[in-house]
Amino acid sequence: MQTIRRQHPFTPWSSRAFRLYFQNRKILTYDIETSGLSPAASQIILTGFLRVRPGEGGLYTAETVQYFAEKPGEEEAVVAASLAELREAEVVLTYNGRSFDLPFTENRARKLGLADGQKTGGLLPGLFDLDLFTIIRNWSDLGSFLPSLSQKSIEAYLGRSESREDEITGYDSVKLYENYLLIGSFNLREKILLHNHDDILQLAGLLPVLKNCDLHRALFHQGFPAGPFLVRKISPSMNGLSVTAEARGPVQEYISFPSQDRPFRLVSSASRGEVELTFPTDAAAPGLPVLDLEALYGGLGLTPDPEAQALMDTLPGTGGGYLALLLDGEPNVLGINLFLLTFLPGLAWLLEEDV
Repeated sequence: MQTIRRQHPFTPWSSRAFRLYFQNRKILTYDIETSGLSPAASQIILTGFLRVRPGEGGLYTAETVQYFAEKPGEEEAVVAASLAELREAEVVLTYNGRSFDLPFTENRARKLGLADGQKTGGLLPGLFDLDLFTIIRNWSDLGSFLPSLSQKSIEAYLGRSESREDEITGYDSVKLYENYLLIGSFNLREKILLHNHDDILQLAGLLPVLKNCDLHRALFHQGFPAGPFLVRKISPSMNGLSVTAEARGPVQEYISFPSQDRPFRLVSSASRGEVELTFPTDAAAPGLPVLDLEALYGGLGLTPDPEAQALMDTLPGTGGGYLALLLDGEPNVLGINLFLLTFLPGLAWLLEEDV
């Protein structure tokens, strides 16, 4: 296996909404090249990562790392190195990674015996995939006027096409690798590496497309990191709010039922690495289910982040220490997201220590 590292000057993008969910998170851009589309019959030939590091004088550097299988027998080393990179991250930025890159990586890891004896569950617990493709497709209107939602189409929309040097497709990369295995050409190798390198470098520059998307609604449905947990499912109703969250590390077996001191139900499963929460509602008015935030925060001895609390107090359906779960029959998306961002960090005591 060959490891290739490069550094580039880089200007990171952010917004108020992006910072709300991802500030101070370890974010890693990820893309893979494979010998085919089926993980049962194909191999990973190349993986690429990008992380942004602060430099001197307020400047930033993007470091790209690529793991390249110079022959098929090196796939195991490539996948093992890639799993190690991913396990150090909290958020992975991909383009269609939820459907392809991450499940392909996990399937190949299991096939190669790299699952560490794990029979069920994911190999990357608590890792959130910020998949730009699914967010653009489901929570923006870009598909109504762009010719396609391919990564290169989004690059063109954002005026980044000239930043790309490679001129091949993923299909071309497969054919070039087949020829590379036969003749070992340096030029073929460089074309394959350049394609993957430009994919990750360009992808890291596509975050401004989130301005065209309903990020809050996307994360309400896809989940988001909150403290040492990853929100997986949110279900508000007239009767309460149900939440399932995955822990980044092992958790204790624990169960508690609603009480005056802690007015919520909590079930923590060590075998699944999950926490299930149920918050019963109060009836502030007919047809208006609300949570008593002061009682919920007080049950954990929490003081919400002042900036998040100030933002919450400006939203419809919040204020006075209460949170409406539904507004005109629809989920109060941003209010619920903010509540979970401030509440779940208070459950860090559930994480096992000294494991």
